[in-house]
Amino acid sequence: MGVKRVLNYDPDENVRSRPIYDDPERGDEYFGVFNLQYTGKTTDVANGVLRKVERSDFDAFIAREVGYSLVKISCSPFEGNKADHIEAYALCAPEFYNGRRLVNNDLLPNVPYYKVCKEGASHISEAFLNVWLDTSFLGDGRNVRIWEIEEGIV
Repeated sequence: MGVKRVLNYDPDENVRSRPIYDDPERGDEYFGVFNLQYTGKTTDVANGVLRKVERSDFDAFIAREVGYSLVKISCSPFEGNKADHIEAYALCAPEFYNGRRLVNNDLLPNVPYYKVCKEGASHISEAFLNVWLDTSFLGDGRNVRIWEIEEGIV
């Protein structure tokens, strides 16, 4: 709770060179990847999967997730008692990091990356996927369901 999932993170060249992002059919404007914007509003929600990062894995985690800040958020179970809240940390990119702009609301989603994320959500459950779709947005404010239709991905 208190976050909004937005495809507006503009990764650096190191991240862009990873095979998951390879999309020779589309240009550089198709490089938006997921970011969470911290809003603090309990009405802003995004579902996700909690992962435990061991202390021994933290350096590799930081190297892989370049530029993101860890922000404490409140979570409740997707299924079960929604009153059971726990604290967790989410990756949120600041607008600038080391003099480089990280947030670009003009970007379109990187399609191969987006499809992998959507497929992952679908493997949890249809209900989880539907919430994921309902709570995922482009930087210009469009919901991903609308973008998928416009892009011909559906």
